[in-house]
Amino acid sequence: MRSKIFILFIVLFLFSYRLFSQTDLIAEPINEFKTPEFLIYRIELLGIPIGWIELFLKEKTYIDNQFYYHINAKAYPNLFFKKFYNVVYDVDTYVDTKTFLPYRFQKIKFLKDNLISKVRIDFDWIKKKAFILDEFLNTKESIDLEDGLHDLLSTLYYFRLQTVEFKRDYKLKILYGNQIWPVDIKFISSQIMDIYRKGSFKVLEFELSTGLANIFLGYPKIKLYLINDSLRKPLIFYLRTNFGPVRGILKNIS
Repeated sequence: MRSKIFILFIVLFLFSYRLFSQTDLIAEPINEFKTPEFLIYRIELLGIPIGWIELFLKEKTYIDNQFYYHINAKAYPNLFFKKFYNVVYDVDTYVDTKTFLPYRFQKIKFLKDNLISKVRIDFDWIKKKAFILDEFLNTKESIDLEDGLHDLLSTLYYFRLQTVEFKRDYKLKILYGNQIWPVDIKFISSQIMDIYRKGSFKVLEFELSTGLANIFLGYPKIKLYLINDSLRKPLIFYLRTNFGPVRGILKNIS
């Protein structure tokens, strides 16, 4: 009888510790990024490696009497998958180091090494206007800016700097194309995640919901796991597509 009580006590203790770790041990984020920072992710479709995504936070850039973070992202297929889908995306954004509002966003797309798309967005926060230039089609338009608006790439880095609370919802807005897309972010849990040959990591689990993902992927939700420390590097993300589930996993983990 005593042994059963002892085992029950141990189980309750471990369960209580698990609940405590879920709610109270959330690391505070840094106030600003340390540059440079290079992250590379292996992309898998149905568990099969198909490509890579690189995120490169470069040294601060001085433009018009102001410092900006220069963030570059590249997405490209691996050597095998390149035979079937040879598409490369090259994206740059410049973000104000003080307000973290975007200054310029540019997306370039290559098909079989040939340029097929080049779009630039210039953000004028004084005039509250965003000017969208399609350099490939030679078209230009403008839309009104809303407070707290970000581009597709700067959104991730902005959110990494935010203090979060367990089971709270957060709302962001992304300018993509010529539309503003709301993003709902739900903080699901803090947990321990084991990565093969890399070890165990404390992570924060988030669920992102946006119509933008629904259009491109056919499913509106994305799971994102940030490392639970001051840098909040994305460790893994999961999303669904019409072709099957996709996973991105950080490879250069220290």
